[in-house]
Amino acid sequence: MSNTRLSSPRPVSLMTVLAIAACFALFLFLVWIVYVPRPLQQGINLTADQLSSDQTWQATPAARRSYLQTLRAKQDAVITLD
Repeated sequence: MSNTRLSSPRPVSLMTVLAIAACFALFLFLVWIVYVPRPLQQGINLTADQLSSDQTWQATPAARRSYLQTLRAKQDAVITLD
């Protein structure tokens, strides 16, 4: 065996500890952005008077059906012109 004296490990610098903490904080922030559920921007059951004028077709199933029929009629008219 040799009598080589082992050098003591160097102490961890404060900058290294701060860099690791910052990386961990960034990781937690990204996980929070991706996985925390967000509330809907608009409620599902809004009445026609609570919607803007261009969104009134979303108020009731009958209004959505009517809007869809109108949209399909417009598309059919464009297709028949070609």
